[in-house]
Amino acid sequence: MDISIGSLDDPGAIKPTTHFGVESRIAAWHAEDGLPGERIDEHAKIRQRWQAAYGEAVIPGMAAARKG
Repeated sequence: MDISIGSLDDPGAIKPTTHFGVESRIAAWHAEDGLPGERIDEHAKIRQRWQAAYGEAVIPGMAAARKG
């Protein structure tokens, strides 16, 4: 689930701790903030769900979704 921080009543109350899905971010829109990042394909449970849906050889991400 993605939630836009700007959609919250008090976005300043939320303190991000990490970035998820960094392989799909747009470099020109990224502001380095020192937070760690994680790729989707590094997350075991998500990788397993993608492989169940798209096959064992798939690398989770937008390219796989476009092929499906």
